[in-house]
Amino acid sequence: MLQERQLTKLEFMDLLELSQAGIVRMKTRVALMTGLGITLMLIFPAWIILSWYVPTIILDLLNFRVQKFINNAHSKGIVLGTSVRNYYFVISWAESFCICALVIAMSVYEGQIPHFIPYIILLCTSIYVATSVFQNAHLMTGHLILHNITLIFISVRDVYITYPMTDTVIWAQLFSSLLVVYFLADSYLFFHKIHLDRRAKSQEIDDARQYAESLIKQKSDLISAISHELRTPLNGILGFTQVIQTTRLTQKQHEYVELIQNSGKDLQLILSNILDSESLEQDRLQINPVKTDVRLVLNRSLKFFETLALEKGIDLKLTVDKSVPNAILIDETRLAQCVSNLIANAVHYTQKGCVSIKATAQSNKLLISVLDTGIGIQQQNTDRIFEKFAQEKHQKISQTGTGLGLWLVKNITHAMNGTVSLEKTSDMGSEFLLSFDLDLMPDKMEKTLNSLKNKRILHIEDTETNLMLVNLWLQEQHVIVTEAKTGKDAITLLKQETFDIILCDLHLPDCIGTRLIKQIRALQNDNATIPVIALTAQPEKVTEANANNGFNQILSKPVDQGLLIATLKQV
Repeated sequence: MLQERQLTKLEFMDLLELSQAGIVRMKTRVALMTGLGITLMLIFPAWIILSWYVPTIILDLLNFRVQKFINNAHSKGIVLGTSVRNYYFVISWAESFCICALVIAMSVYEGQIPHFIPYIILLCTSIYVATSVFQNAHLMTGHLILHNITLIFISVRDVYITYPMTDTVIWAQLFSSLLVVYFLADSYLFFHKIHLDRRAKSQEIDDARQYAESLIKQKSDLISAISHELRTPLNGILGFTQVIQTTRLTQKQHEYVELIQNSGKDLQLILSNILDSESLEQDRLQINPVKTDVRLVLNRSLKFFETLALEKGIDLKLTVDKSVPNAILIDETRLAQCVSNLIANAVHYTQKGCVSIKATAQSNKLLISVLDTGIGIQQQNTDRIFEKFAQEKHQKISQTGTGLGLWLVKNITHAMNGTVSLEKTSDMGSEFLLSFDLDLMPDKMEKTLNSLKNKRILHIEDTETNLMLVNLWLQEQHVIVTEAKTGKDAITLLKQETFDIILCDLHLPDCIGTRLIKQIRALQNDNATIPVIALTAQPEKVTEANANNGFNQILSKPVDQGLLIATLKQV
């Protein structure tokens, strides 16, 4: 029990709290003991009083020295051991012993026979506190209660119980009154201080929590604004490069457009990782399954890295087994993001050889492996590679990226009811495996995907670039597009004309998309039940939109042309 060890942080803070309270009460204690000693010396022989007063003052000075030592240790960051705490409480026990000795000496001097049971209880309580069993200030509270109640009982007993048939002696009346008043006041002040300290700490915690929440909200608002401001122009960059690629270009121009598109897609991946990290931290990541051709997704993801792989002399290989269905219900954007992050790491850490992607379907699961011939992962790092900001360091390979890739892959696949694992690694390369539960599209749904020819679509968007881009994409499908730049204009058109589908931005000049969808559903015509697809540069608003249960599909900007057309056909 008395084995020496370092105090824990909680134990040290409790000891510090007691020592600081003791320093504050020191002057009051000395003043009361001095006044009590002077008064008692008028009644009793001086040697009795001094034999109590001098040792008590010495013990109080020792106690004060220990308390200052504890405070200095805290200010200098010194870790104390249990011996300091034990020494502190041994002094407390010795002070209690002095009080007991004084009461016994005065009782004997007056010819009374003291009842020793209360004194034994008092001393045992003090000894108990002086041991290392003492853990925190709550037990000190119990000690004070026992200590003070016992002393009060001794005094009251001497006055009102021991000699009930005779007049009480002067010292008993005086001493019992002083003891009762002092210890009651001392206990009240002690507990009141604990109450005030706890209330102050509780207030500090509440203030800190509110401040942290306000910072989180400010960060969320800032990221949301950045998301909108970056995704909107990025949507135009990637969208129009797709349009330009469909025009007649020279070989050199085609290469330049590909470079622009690849750079934009790299930026899109980095931006998505950062923003999705924020969504995951706030549990707002939304999964939107759509009819997906896994072959197209893997081909498109692989093309992102063709230029970089060509520069490094690395081969990119894709194998899709016949067992993989043509149509799967899965979040196409998230699937591409997971695969792209794995390919990005594989290409980055591979100096020669190849990166191979293989997709198979087994036991109602879609399995996608990414195998490289790179430097591998050090054994001591295999357990932490899926942690946030974890990156494999190598002296021959520069550190790039955010360190969020694998952490995001792990959390996104989990949100998609899937898993990601490191299958094997060595200095000859690594292999990662993605596994998802298959959700096949029924054959009937395949047949219902009609063309969009002559469909009337209302596009609600305030950005001219996005209006022009979507209009170019839909012209190829022979769609009749009507444009509205505000929510007010859109409602006016919906009251006057009939449409087949609505494309709606979630951030309009006069209202937000979630408010507009309520107005649409409240219309008194056929447009009240029209399918609505939300296009948003703020994916974090998706949860808010879904909560209103009004949108049929939600697509994040930058929107891929193929994904938009497929979603329109599906809806």
